[in-house]
Amino acid sequence: KLLSALPNPCTLLLQKLAKEQYPAGLSSDLKKEPADARILCSDKGNVVITAKRSRGSIFGLPVDDRAAGDAVFMDFLAMDALASCRNQIERRPLLCNVGSKGTGKTVQQQFNMLSFVEHVPDSIAIEVTFNEDQPGSIFDFLPVVNEPSFVLAVAFRVLHRALCTVMPSSTAVRVLRDNRADITSTLHSNPIEIAIAATQQFIGVSSTAPALLAVDELVQASTERVPIADMAYPPQRMMSRLTAMADQPDNRNIYLSISAYMCIQFGELSTYSGRNIALQPLPPIFPGASNGSLSSTDCLPLALRIFVKEALHDLLPATSTAIHAAAHMSELLHLASGHPRRTATLLRLMENFDVIAPPLPKQPDGSWGEAVIDALHKWLDESRMELLQTAMNGEESYGAARDFLDRPGNMADLAVHTGRAFQLPLNATQAENHKIFMLAQSRSICQFIGVDQLDPLNGCAYVPTLVLRAASS
Repeated sequence: KLLSALPNPCTLLLQKLAKEQYPAGLSSDLKKEPADARILCSDKGNVVITAKRSRGSIFGLPVDDRAAGDAVFMDFLAMDALASCRNQIERRPLLCNVGSKGTGKTVQQQFNMLSFVEHVPDSIAIEVTFNEDQPGSIFDFLPVVNEPSFVLAVAFRVLHRALCTVMPSSTAVRVLRDNRADITSTLHSNPIEIAIAATQQFIGVSSTAPALLAVDELVQASTERVPIADMAYPPQRMMSRLTAMADQPDNRNIYLSISAYMCIQFGELSTYSGRNIALQPLPPIFPGASNGSLSSTDCLPLALRIFVKEALHDLLPATSTAIHAAAHMSELLHLASGHPRRTATLLRLMENFDVIAPPLPKQPDGSWGEAVIDALHKWLDESRMELLQTAMNGEESYGAARDFLDRPGNMADLAVHTGRAFQLPLNATQAENHKIFMLAQSRSICQFIGVDQLDPLNGCAYVPTLVLRAASS
């Protein structure tokens, strides 16, 4: 305990470098204010965490509670505690999510960081990504080609989060680049563990305090410009290196949350590792379709808000024009299929109607309802093609969907999951039993959707509209 309270050489070096940058202390206009002092993440992460707390919107998309993800997170903590009690060297569970581009993997990671500091006393959460504000193009002085270089790349990104608490991100990157050799010499044989401890001490937390390392976009970590199958050090091995680190008895205070796109091979994990997998679903998001808070309804574009907010909906005329407009809006959301990124883009396009719509008076009445429907009908007619293209522009191309569904047995197996409720797989064995569903989910062919509010992990497979069109054609 006495040794852990002493600053390690890496901490002392970080303090020295920060002091050299700002001898008189950091000016208040430069100091970064995170959503929580114990959550070290990107600026976008701070936006997400603030929106989660206030139940507002994330880049135009109303916050979804993701109750199933929260339930899996709590199971993960329980499984980890059980593993620690039973056997000090037992493999620890892996908290992860799997999904294609734009399905909310990064947002789920940031939700996990908030949940961790809220449920684990005196803890911190650190985001490491190979995208967003920490891409390889910025950290080009740390190319990833093998295990030692990968470990060093993760460690430096952890230290980047520490320095970003007292200086801008670009300055922190420059400091790390200019002092790479000196910093590397302080990391010795355990770079990630030492970097986490140094970061904890740098922000005034015990180096033995629980720390969640949220690792995102491993698929973009390698600097090899070849297909994943041909990489000398692919994402699967990167994930294995991280989980092996967390399994060490001396690292029981380090928890892992990994965005596992293109990293997990469930069959191999089931056969060789025996590791429990806490797999968080990334369900579709349909704005206005669930019982959201008042704030989440108010942040919707007016073109959609008039149909989902009761006080405005009651003012609309019962005419064929209003019915057709509502059907058109429903069709657009249905085509977007609840894909978070595509739905957010669609909502931003719908905001164009707010500019030309009749101003919303303090006491709106039926005459305003008639005027707004007439304006919306005209706008939808003029913008129809652009709206449809936005709703249908995504990862689930007809070709990819048909290629998957044309393979013998895939459609039949997928139909089983859509035809009956099942429990979301929580470990490798269960995931192997649902391997077609897992494969389809990773390619956005289908998504898990909860059907029981009391048991969010009980649900079924949801097949997006674009996939159904591909199947029928």
